[in-house]
Amino acid sequence: MMKPNSKEITFDWEHTEYHFIDPADLGTYDTVPNLEYGMKRTLVGEETEGFLKELGEDHESGAMAMAAKSLDMLNATVRGKDLESVTSTEEFWREFRMIAWHLGKNGRPSMGAAIQAALFRALESIRLKFEGNFNDTNLEEFKSTAELIITEHIAARQKTVEKLCSNFSRCLTESGSRKDSEITIATLSASGTITKCLTQFLTSLPADKTVVLRILESRPLFEGVSFANTLLSSLPASFPAPKVKVEIYSDASVSIVTKDADFVLLGADKVLANGDTRNKIGSLPLAIVAKTFNAHCKVLVVGETDKISASGIVESDGKEEEEKEEENDAEEVMSVWPTLWSENVREKQSKGFDIEVKNGYFDWIPAKYIDLYVSEKGVEGKEGIAELSRGFGEVERRLFDDL
Repeated sequence: MMKPNSKEITFDWEHTEYHFIDPADLGTYDTVPNLEYGMKRTLVGEETEGFLKELGEDHESGAMAMAAKSLDMLNATVRGKDLESVTSTEEFWREFRMIAWHLGKNGRPSMGAAIQAALFRALESIRLKFEGNFNDTNLEEFKSTAELIITEHIAARQKTVEKLCSNFSRCLTESGSRKDSEITIATLSASGTITKCLTQFLTSLPADKTVVLRILESRPLFEGVSFANTLLSSLPASFPAPKVKVEIYSDASVSIVTKDADFVLLGADKVLANGDTRNKIGSLPLAIVAKTFNAHCKVLVVGETDKISASGIVESDGKEEEEKEEENDAEEVMSVWPTLWSENVREKQSKGFDIEVKNGYFDWIPAKYIDLYVSEKGVEGKEGIAELSRGFGEVERRLFDDL
């Protein structure tokens, strides 16, 4: 049965009729070669489908929060409904990897780099634990070991953040600022990673240093305002308030926030092998204006190495592949307009005028506008990013080439 408002099924010259059947019955039909196998790779169980829906509809969490959530989902899968009928360890390992692949690739593609890295590293640790030999392994032993390893990966993420924060503080301290007593930083959006890094940096500031923090409001959901509140709330009660001055600007104010800034801080949802980075919409003009009109300013991408894409393949336009831009709710943009304006737009649309209110969430920032990448591994130029990308790509090939 088709869902309400679904598009009608149309035939081309190769087809004459269609039937709806249970996927489990596909093997009883005369089909093109390997159709049953292809369907198994495409379809997921009810529990996995729920996980994919949860990831896909989460527009609040950042990439690292999404990655942590996906590890929790993978852990739940070990004893979950979708694999409860599997009886052999070898088959379980195959199906388990397929679920992880779907979570990584199809959950929230715009956050896919971090999600995939978290999931695939956990799978690689499981594979290494059993040295790739699953034929002689008891299934219950495998499940218990898999749960333990995934739980260890979840716990290890906190140490990763601590290393990143330490490297971030060192980078800002060693890079210097225009004024001896003051550091001016420009940023946008609501990166959990940058919040943690700045919290540690501010609490360790020398007594003679202050920070001016300029934040773009980050439409349409005003994450920049949320970020400012979260950051200040995370500081200890004993923190001397005058040591940080927060200035919140409209998104159109990029020239003002960067004109004498020492640093522009950008998070990352994805970093390609060549250093090109995808982040919140507005990041590209912020970086361009800073590098064009302020020679002193350093543009830093701050994030865990999980954000680095595993493929290492980059096309001339900076993207690994043609990625469909997320179509987000136009109401997020229109909700803060004067009511009369919104009503007028809808009226014109109802009369047939072609008016679209676009709500893109992401920008691509070419590596030429980025000075340094700060991660738990240290502070890198784009050459170091390429090396890390190659390593992650090898892990992915080992895990999935036989599926």
